[in-house]
Amino acid sequence: MKPVRPTPQLPAPSPAPGAAPPPDSAPEEYVLRIERRSGGLRLHLREGRAPVEPVTWREFPDTDALLRHLWTLLEPGGLR
Repeated sequence: MKPVRPTPQLPAPSPAPGAAPPPDSAPEEYVLRIERRSGGLRLHLREGRAPVEPVTWREFPDTDALLRHLWTLLEPGGLR
């Protein structure tokens, strides 16, 4: 019986010059904004995959909610 050799993988095609990057290769951006107001802190996180997705701000009611969300971004599996 002959040993089975793995099929070599072909390199991914390179994008055309000036073409937009595919969605999975666009950089992810996360910006934290903390505002101190008379009613307390306002916590916002802006996340998006520019220029593919629109960038939106998310507001969190307290630091625990913000930290829980940040942990989901960093838990095993890497950034979303």
